Amino acid sequence: MEKNTVFSLFFFVTLFTCLAAAIVNNHHILLPSHLHQDNSLSSSSTCTAPDPNLFQRPVIGILSNPGDGSSGRLSNSSGVSHIAASYVKFVESGGARVIPLLYNESQYSLYTKLSLTNGLLLTGGSTSSGPYLEALQFLFEEDDVLEPFNASSLPSSLQLESNALAVGSLYERFPSDLLRLLMSECLVLHNHIPKTEMARFLSPQHVLGTILSLLTYGTQSEARRSSNRPDEQAVRDNLIYNYKASYGGVAGKGYDQVYLFE
Repeated sequence: MEKNTVFSLFFFVTLFTCLAAAIVNNHHILLPSHLHQDNSLSSSSTCTAPDPNLFQRPVIGILSNPGDGSSGRLSNSSGVSHIAASYVKFVESGGARVIPLLYNESQYSLYTKLSLTNGLLLTGGSTSSGPYLEALQFLFEEDDVLEPFNASSLPSSLQLESNALAVGSLYERFPSDLLRLLMSECLVLHNHIPKTEMARFLSPQHVLGTILSLLTYGTQSEARRSSNRPDEQAVRDNLIYNYKASYGGVAGKGYDQVYLFE
């Protein structure tokens, strides 16, 4: 028998002996067949049961934007609209499904699709008055929430609400010295044009103050807490998966991937 063979055999015998000794001396090192026999590894704690009041498959509507999102490289149709695929992926990464809401479809169709959702995502962007803003107005049923406000490229300190440092907020784990600097020095850049007064935001005549937390640090409602339970087949019939994403970044500009609606 060659020396290499003898050495290999000796190595594997030694390794097996060490593993066997470890299993005897330390019951936490187990073969797969032993796992079901070791009660000491079972945890005394139990998993929390899912909240039956939460909707675990929420649906988010995304309002499309005019144009193809690629400066006409994908479509020059006057009625085309798009949703950037990145927004769809963002929503899906949070566990939700997406239904596209076409800005230029009928109010009846918009209302029907909106009734299937648990939340709405408006992707924003620059647009002039027209069908898109009319669709926004229909979805919110308010057009006087925002007022003109000039805070373009304005340096300022950070003014926090009294509950901004609450448990679970963005600023909860901020280093105290950094937070102190943000609140005392002009280290914050404001770049806003429209605004809404606090009194208007909280006014019972405006629905925003009743369904949203103050947007200072981005606390938002959770779609799973929505009481809406849409018909599953109707949801499937309208999901974004019924549409095909197109590659729009071949020219090195615009969105890499968009959903087109014509």
